[in-house]
Amino acid sequence: MEALFQTKRMIALPAEAKDIPFIIYMENDPANRNFIWQGTEEQHRAEIADPAHILAVFHGEDGRNIGYMLCHLDRKSEVFELRRIAIDAKGQGYGREAMEGTMRFAFETLRMNRFWLDVYPDNAVGIRLYESLGMHRDGMLRQSYKSERGYLDQIIYSMLKGEYFARNSAVPEADWLLWKQKAPQSLETERLLLRQVTEADFEKVHSVLGDPEVMYAWEHGFSEEETRAWIAQTLARYEEDGFGHYAVEVRETGEFVGVIGLIREKLCGYPLLGIGWMLRKACWGNGYATEAAGAVIRDAFDHLHVKEILADIRPENTASRRLAERLGMKAEYEIVKRYRGKDMVHIVYVIKTDLMDKK
Repeated sequence: MEALFQTKRMIALPAEAKDIPFIIYMENDPANRNFIWQGTEEQHRAEIADPAHILAVFHGEDGRNIGYMLCHLDRKSEVFELRRIAIDAKGQGYGREAMEGTMRFAFETLRMNRFWLDVYPDNAVGIRLYESLGMHRDGMLRQSYKSERGYLDQIIYSMLKGEYFARNSAVPEADWLLWKQKAPQSLETERLLLRQVTEADFEKVHSVLGDPEVMYAWEHGFSEEETRAWIAQTLARYEEDGFGHYAVEVRETGEFVGVIGLIREKLCGYPLLGIGWMLRKACWGNGYATEAAGAVIRDAFDHLHVKEILADIRPENTASRRLAERLGMKAEYEIVKRYRGKDMVHIVYVIKTDLMDKK
């Protein structure tokens, strides 16, 4: 039987009829009984047969059963509901390992958008685990379930796909400090010079940021004040992070091409390393963006030892999406960014060092 997923010490297999006695034992174990629902053999057989449910048993390295989980799938809305999860071998880290594996299965294998569960307020161990995994406390359903203990409240925890991927890509502070020390002030390619932006570049930069056609994904060209603020922010990034957008010029002529570079981003509350690009319309179609952005990415992987870089791009920005794909980036997930009072969907493209090595 094909595994649903595997972790370092366990494997999750779809439950069979022979597993039901173990599942019922787990549900009625005094250590679990107050925190999970108890099902009958008929109910568990129905769950096994129902394609909208996944009933799975966790097996340890020695093949013994160490836990189980039940989930419900809403494939139309891409929602993964974890209805029950229990571990027999307690106090050994299997609970966290099982949860991490289940979340990876939900988001990376099934490509679900939302993962959620409910927990009773007195399940302190479960609450600590869910919060340590970065799950969001959505609220409480008051006295929503009647059990042998009476009417019980249920706390709802959830995680969205964007939050899951952003959390897994979060950059530790030590890496930011290392990159600040090692980031180059300039790069050269066969045709281009990439150097730091200065205040003297205002007219050049504004020729890009002030052009509504270049900035159509922002839905407006920048005013002069906004361009000056962007330059000030870029100079602050050089000081704080050691890197930011480069000014890109043609080496042979000095012609200004645009701005391209790495930036520290915050997506879903997590610090991530992104790359951005904006080029003068007169320079489109010459391969400059691919050449410059490729150099920035290669240097980040080779010199700074970055593990992954992302670019968040609006779906309708087909030119930037094609560029990301030429660079070897893959669309991973979607997020919503609020800009000037409007919610804007962005596709997050990611490139990792192992994928870059294969290019």
